[in-house]
Amino acid sequence: MSQPGYNAETMSSGLIVESIFGLLQSNLKEVNINGHGETTIVKGWDKIFKPLLESPINCNLISNLSKNYSDNEIEALARLHVLTISCDTFDPKTYQELRRNGSLVNILVTIQRIRLKCSELGTRVPHIGFSCVLGADNAIQLSDFINTSRQLKVDFLQFCDLTEYPAPPDADYTLKPLTDLTEKELSYVEKTLKDAISTNSPRIGIQDGIFRKLQSTES
Repeated sequence: MSQPGYNAETMSSGLIVESIFGLLQSNLKEVNINGHGETTIVKGWDKIFKPLLESPINCNLISNLSKNYSDNEIEALARLHVLTISCDTFDPKTYQELRRNGSLVNILVTIQRIRLKCSELGTRVPHIGFSCVLGADNAIQLSDFINTSRQLKVDFLQFCDLTEYPAPPDADYTLKPLTDLTEKELSYVEKTLKDAISTNSPRIGIQDGIFRKLQSTES
């Protein structure tokens, strides 16, 4: 979305209402309430999706979860089936470099607020996990990332390979690809991922091709 040729489009309010009504009339079991970009920065997003969130349909959301949320927004987040948090590191310096307007503190506080809201409502807590894009900088912090995730008692972790794009003109920092790692560092990443998978706590999902990249680079 930061690329010069990207053209953003926003659905009209009428089309949004029509779409949600259509979903409610369907036999769908699951809906991902995402577009291109961060859903929760859209003004009134919690009101827009309220009919879906209060329906029998399981609603899932991917969010960087780094803003300060109102009580109504927290209740909306608490009604999700799955909440995937886009977060690539728990190292404050690296996080700030990657997410210039983000806040690790807000992520941690929001997770706790969601859990408290579910307790208040008497509802189940959403399945919460992290989606992490692996590059050279954060991959060497992988053990800390997994251990911190366990301490936060999240349900799952998803690891994706970095897709490289030209850096935006205003970027001070960009994540470097896994291929920039040394052979020793690549071996560490591979072993750490395999050890995490073997423990199955939290559940680990890894994008197809990451292990092939790690192994082919070694050779």
